[in-house]
Amino acid sequence: MLVLETAEEGLNALKKRSYDIFIVDYRLPGIDGLEFFKRVQFSHREAYKIMITAYKDQNMVSQAPKIGIDDFIEKPFSIQTLEKVLSRLLEEPNTKKNSELNSLTKPT
Repeated sequence: MLVLETAEEGLNALKKRSYDIFIVDYRLPGIDGLEFFKRVQFSHREAYKIMITAYKDQNMVSQAPKIGIDDFIEKPFSIQTLEKVLSRLLEEPNTKKNSELNSLTKPT
């Protein structure tokens, strides 16, 4: 896990390592979370992408599938909400993301 304060820090971190799950706030200093996801949509296709926001609007919702956002979590939220979203995404059948991550998490 890696926790950063800005999308720019996240983009720099991705130059050194890849991640399976991105949980990004919409409102960030510098570029926002939506722009972050636009910039990683092709280089990290297989990563799960979750947007956290208190400002969900129709424009954001309409752009989400185009840039690979898998789900939204609206603020305020509980850890149980985050767990439900992650569990649902990891349990979705017939996705390449799912089979790759499950192979990493299942005992052999």
